[in-house]
Amino acid sequence: MFKNTKELIIVSMISAIIFMLSLIPNLGFITLFPGISITIIHIPVLVGVMIVSRRQSLLLGLVFGLGSLFAALMRAVSPIELAFINPLISVLPRILFAWFAYEIFHILSAISTKVSPVVSIWFVRMILAFGLYLLGTYLLTLVSLSPIIIWVLIGLFYLLLIMITIRYVRHNKAQAFIASTALLSTLIHTILVLTALVLVRPEFFNTTFGGAVDLIYSIMATNGVLEAIAATVIVTPIVITLKEVTQ
Repeated sequence: MFKNTKELIIVSMISAIIFMLSLIPNLGFITLFPGISITIIHIPVLVGVMIVSRRQSLLLGLVFGLGSLFAALMRAVSPIELAFINPLISVLPRILFAWFAYEIFHILSAISTKVSPVVSIWFVRMILAFGLYLLGTYLLTLVSLSPIIIWVLIGLFYLLLIMITIRYVRHNKAQAFIASTALLSTLIHTILVLTALVLVRPEFFNTTFGGAVDLIYSIMATNGVLEAIAATVIVTPIVITLKEVTQ
């Protein structure tokens, strides 16, 4: 699985970071409200899949899943947190996420040699715009602020994110697809986990949350969007720097 010591060290270090984020409370799984947590553990996984092999990427996905499983065993309280004690919910989607992220990265990497980096930048812009639109419409149902104020704040946040993305991509046009990979892979991760929850434990979606559709929409509009934004902003400069150092 490891061709040399450098690969072993890289995977070991990323695995240690994943376990640290998983097992230290409110570090990798940040609880916003009871039963609703945002994970940033997918970020070191994304960094890893962009610099290691397919098998090593699957190993990182397994470590991510085991970390989620151990975290649920240690401190799960709400029904949705207790559901992650089932490996089909905590482990399998994370392995699939790592595999999807690896394939997406290499597909976009191949495409990037044939198209302009501007295409990748516009892709990020469109996905961010759609995600922030979902977030904005969901916030309208939660807060008492004027809709105009909410949309102005969303618009300013969108412009800030675009400026940050362009700043890193401008001097590394060959790596413009990294932001697209981080954004798309994170959204896929959210979809995989929610799908596993609905398929494996559908009973408490109808009894506790009043239906799976409303819950999935609310999580995609909040957790999914925020996790995707965090991945895009954090993963892009890290991977670009690592690739420059390791080349």
